[in-house]
Formats: sequence, structure tokens, C-alpha cells
Amino acid sequence: MSVLADGQEAGLVHFGPGNTSASIAVRKTGTTLAMRFNKADTPTDGPAFPAGTAALWLRSAAGFDDQCVFSFSTDGQTFSPLGEAYALVGGGWRGDIVGIYTFNNRAESGYIDVDGFDYRF
Repeated sequence: MSVLADGQEAGLVHFGPGNTSASIAVRKTGTTLAMRFNKADTPTDGPAFPAGTAALWLRSAAGFDDQCVFSFSTDGQTFSPLGEAYALVGGGWRGDIVGIYTFNNRAESGYIDVDGFDYRF
């Protein structure tokens, strides 16, 4: 996660119709890396990471009730939930859309290195 620039946020997002969205992300402010959950443009800050954290795994899991729960891990084995359950909502002919994103509101700098994306149903 050392490639993130100051002000950069990167994560996993679900988009539904209209303004229905939710995301889990890591955010860099100065030298601090911290998790963030965002549901319908209402962010909730999560825990910060110790210096030297090298990698991050993000997970989105939903059941037949269409309730999605985001979680994260720094070792790929033990996941911690973040935020409240999010109702997946389809729109018209399509279902909920999932994606990976990054942005930086402070400068045009930073990038992410995604080693994989695993989608199971």
C-alpha cells in the first residue's frame, strides 16, 4: 500500500440504480492509512493500519437475502467486517454493479496495484 499518495482513496464499490451505492476503501492522509465505509455518500471511518502494512484484501459477501457485508484483511486469511449491511438493489434489466476504484482529490498522483479479482456465486 506504499504506492498510495496523500489524499488517495482506493477500494471496492457496489452501484445500484439512482444514488444507491456502498463501498469499502483504504484512504491515505499524510502518512496514515485507514479504512473507510461509505453508504449513499455517508462515510464512516474505520481502523488505521500500522506503518509498513504491505497488502490489503477487500471482500464483499451477500446472501440470498441480498444483504451485502464488506470486510477487509491484511493477511488474506482473517477478515474484519466494516460498516453496516447494505441491501443490493437491481435496476431495470441489470443487477447491482461491482467495481474497483481509486481517486485523489488533492493531486493527480498515486496508483493501485491489483493482483486479482475473484468473483464467486
